[in-house]
Amino acid sequence: MIVLFKVSGDANEEQILVAAAAYIERPNILEKVLNDLFRLLRYETCQNISYALHTVLEAMDRHLTEKHIQICGR
Repeated sequence: MIVLFKVSGDANEEQILVAAAAYIERPNILEKVLNDLFRLLRYETCQNISYALHTVLEAMDRHLTEKHIQICGR
């Protein structure tokens, strides 16, 4: 039997994007994930820009009243 896992974290782009998907409903953690994602986008090391931007917009759309999420998404 083969079991595949995806690991979330902040070590690389893949882990950050997995974390964003896993914690999309948890604004306190999502805020930290969005900050990590911003770091990737700021220094132009993000390889999957369209998915990263989709993730940011999804987070902002789901948490319209969360000030910190809206600020992180800008």
